[in-house]
Amino acid sequence: MATTSTVAPVNYRVPLLATAAIVLGALVIGVLFSANIGLLMIVGGLLGMVLYHAAFGFTAAWRVFITERRGRGLRAQMVMLAIAVVLFFPALGAGSLFGTEVRGFVSPIGISVLVGAFIFGVGMQLGGGCASGTLFTAGGGNARMLITLVFFIVGSVIGTAHFAWWQSLPAFQPVSLVNVAGVGGGIGISLVLFAAIAVLTVIMEKRRHGHLEQAPMVDKPGAERWLSGPWPLVAGAVALALLNFATLALAGRPWGITSAFALWGAKSFELVGGDVSQWGYWQAPGNAAALEASVWGDITTVMNVGIMLGALAAANLAGRFTPNFRIPLKSVLAAVIGVFAFLLATTRSLPLAMGVLDREKIFDAPLLARGEISRPGKKIPRGFPQVITLKDPPQIPSAHSGRLELARWIADRRNYAPYACIQNP
Repeated sequence: MATTSTVAPVNYRVPLLATAAIVLGALVIGVLFSANIGLLMIVGGLLGMVLYHAAFGFTAAWRVFITERRGRGLRAQMVMLAIAVVLFFPALGAGSLFGTEVRGFVSPIGISVLVGAFIFGVGMQLGGGCASGTLFTAGGGNARMLITLVFFIVGSVIGTAHFAWWQSLPAFQPVSLVNVAGVGGGIGISLVLFAAIAVLTVIMEKRRHGHLEQAPMVDKPGAERWLSGPWPLVAGAVALALLNFATLALAGRPWGITSAFALWGAKSFELVGGDVSQWGYWQAPGNAAALEASVWGDITTVMNVGIMLGALAAANLAGRFTPNFRIPLKSVLAAVIGVFAFLLATTRSLPLAMGVLDREKIFDAPLLARGEISRPGKKIPRGFPQVITLKDPPQIPSAHSGRLELARWIADRRNYAPYACIQNP
């Protein structure tokens, strides 16, 4: 029996405008920053359309399986992951793809992950979706998810403030299957694991319901269905894997979402006079560079905008873009609580080391208690070691970094310290 539903007439004006915005944005970003980043906006738009038309949920599939013992969504996820590892692992093993250096996201399992995994389940059910779900449903006209998105951003900024504390918790060393088992071994182990999960869902679903859930029949011609949806879950899984592989080829790393939320929040906070540059999360060279640069040069930002525009086009093609801003208070509170729980859950322990990075704004660094970036003390003016300095050490103007004065101090013939270091390395 075909499924029927009431939808609004298809308005092609909005999808055309959304598509034009994606293409124009890709061209401008490609000219101002790089062609790859511009192309990634198009990839983001395609991701938004796939996510919306396939209604592909990550956390929702697990919730449905746990509460209803229906595993169709989880099996689709296993298909997506299986295709992804077959495509990704050879490239990650080689270290390059089509001439671009590539790397994966490899993070350690620790207390923060174990505690957060539980909180994640609570938070995202209250918030109404995971990060990708928030983007495509908000772009598709779900007004409640706009609230979730706003507090995603607020919570991300708060998360960066205590990021270093989470890093200090005990954790195992990160493990990469590609490095440990090789490309072939890593693919084999992964496929066996995915197959086992899929088989488990089949057994448990049949045990409760006696049969597997069938995909709903859709009474639409082929071309119309692909344009306006809904898509089969498996088709969405295949498309997501391929688009993630395209992201790896263009960006040099897999698809990500939440780092952009932290960046948007940090830049917004700085606009009203705040300063996050001394927080632990922003000490990592890549994060510090993103904070200093234009937000439109950030790969994750560009893709997130593309996802929302792609979902906007898809929702209008499906005739379902009907935003309702009359949101119950309990839904607002659930979204807020859920997002903060999610941010607590996904604060991962990543390897960081202190380093030096050029900044447009010059400032004195704080004294770090026991060397911990999460424990800054009072700021120490830039200067030279008093024990071994000259009688008249160079003065560092407030507008200078001090590097020129340091070079002159080192090269000063009256300064014996450098010569002692050379003689006694």
